[in-house]
Amino acid sequence: MEEWVVVRSFTYPHEAHLVKTKLESRGIETQLKDELTVQVHNFYSNAIGGVKLLVRQSDEKDALEILNDSGNTGKDEAAGDENLKRKKLRYSKILYAVAVVILLVAIGTAVYSIFLIPSQSEKLSLNAWCFEGLYYKDWEFTPNTIEPDEVKSSTQIQFEFVNSCREYMVFYKEGIVTLPGFDTEKIKARWKMEEKKLFIIPANGDMSLVNEEKEGIIEGKEVLENIYYGIYDVKFQSIYLTLESEKRIIYGSRKYDNKFSF
Repeated sequence: MEEWVVVRSFTYPHEAHLVKTKLESRGIETQLKDELTVQVHNFYSNAIGGVKLLVRQSDEKDALEILNDSGNTGKDEAAGDENLKRKKLRYSKILYAVAVVILLVAIGTAVYSIFLIPSQSEKLSLNAWCFEGLYYKDWEFTPNTIEPDEVKSSTQIQFEFVNSCREYMVFYKEGIVTLPGFDTEKIKARWKMEEKKLFIIPANGDMSLVNEEKEGIIEGKEVLENIYYGIYDVKFQSIYLTLESEKRIIYGSRKYDNKFSF
């Protein structure tokens, strides 16, 4: 059985039919390949190499002469395949370049985000924390800070606005923390983070006050400011801060007011 060979390929079926008619009028038998596929899905045409016009191998030379003489712009199979290969290669390079850019952007964004995520120390020091409450065992302590120039008067009128905060904890980057006082001026202590633990230490660095039992506090035998000293687990949740040790819990919240700016 004689072999059929491709002499031209066409993007659209109607182009193939025009050339097919021309060859058949010259007595050359023809066939079309992939015509139905392109008719149903014409956007597949370039991908599959178009509609192919085939003639018997013995008629190939005559068919090509007729097509060349008629100035037909169709391409033979070899040229069409080569063209298709070049297009695929070009598209592959473009897709590869786009994929590389997307990957680099994703990596850059991830690395940038990691550097942007503040540490626990940074979270503590970047905000002024409203003091919401201090609990030692079953006791609740309510601080009352007295400013140095504050004048106590029974006739003095004080205004408190909604969402205002009178008592603050402020953790400074230099390792100093100021805490509400107990009918005293605000208490200044030291703080540091070690292995995700917060140490609140007396200003004089006396670690014995941090580690020893504080039973005397409740009976009033020790200065109340000592109740702050200890080692805490730090928990952040939205705008809320919880400092928790074995015997005490301190609650705070982040307030958006103009009292402090960092």
